[in-house]
Amino acid sequence: MIPEEEINIMKRCKQLGMTAKDIGFVLEKNPEAIRQRFLRLREVEGLPPKVKLSKSSVSGRAGLLFKRILLNNSKLGLKMARAYLIQEFQDLEHVPSVSSFSRYLRASGWKNVKSVWQPPTSARIRANRLAYVDRWLVGGRSTIGDVIWSDETTVKSQPNTRREKHWTPPTTPRPTQARVHSGGISQMFWGCVSKYGRGPLITIDGTMDQKLYLEVLRDQLLPELEYAQANIPGEWKFMQDNCPAHRSQNVRAFLQENNVECIEWPAYSPDLNPIENVWAWMKRKLAAENPPCETNEQLVDAFLRIWEQLTPELCARFCDGYEKRLKAVKKAKGYGTKY
Repeated sequence: MIPEEEINIMKRCKQLGMTAKDIGFVLEKNPEAIRQRFLRLREVEGLPPKVKLSKSSVSGRAGLLFKRILLNNSKLGLKMARAYLIQEFQDLEHVPSVSSFSRYLRASGWKNVKSVWQPPTSARIRANRLAYVDRWLVGGRSTIGDVIWSDETTVKSQPNTRREKHWTPPTTPRPTQARVHSGGISQMFWGCVSKYGRGPLITIDGTMDQKLYLEVLRDQLLPELEYAQANIPGEWKFMQDNCPAHRSQNVRAFLQENNVECIEWPAYSPDLNPIENVWAWMKRKLAAENPPCETNEQLVDAFLRIWEQLTPELCARFCDGYEKRLKAVKKAKGYGTKY
């Protein structure tokens, strides 16, 4: 604290035009200390004493404006959001630091979470999905019958191209994750399953065009369909997605000539195709392989070996109870579901 007597002397000396050096000589003080005292008292500019705010404090107005900025664009980082706040609201007396805003948001229950992958949705897409449900869900039961579900998938040896989040004790070192461009080596596969068991799984080199897809249908699908009809009589259907190669005129003509009944498939509906769950199960098992695959040959051998582990019981678990998927889409009003 500065003694009141010294403050009065400093004021009189300043009014007389004395410099900080002269006042320091009078008071037997360091001239720099005199300058600092004048700054603290704000006597030089006639301002009130400076009020110091805690760096960790976030006023109600600043916090509300900051939240509104993030609500309008949730992908903004805290640093960019703070810069936007300073630019748009220059009348704020105090703008807290980024770390202060981070603590403020977390104390308010906000979380910095990763987005969830979800197929695109529009009114037309939802309408088509609901029409599919109305077609095959009658009286709360699925009437789709026996289906051969097919799909292509691309398998990568190291698909984790994004940093993962971990909860670890404070004494545990940060986990490491291999950073591989483009996910390492990759291979495309085509396969099909039904609720009675697995069908063929083949490798696809390059891009699946209509010429290659016709070979797959002729060499893989037709024998599988004939075997199914011979051993499990009934009205078998074939499911394929809306890939351009699948919807070409040549492919449509081939399926029609061979009396293959195809399901009219709604776009962006992986949750209605059980084989998507089969792929996810297989890729989890592949990720657990130790050591990981280093060549395409090892990747193909490992994926085919996992395919052999797909028992009829597992296929039934993935494909049975189809009405649950249909009901989930209906309940979600055409939006994506947990499947």
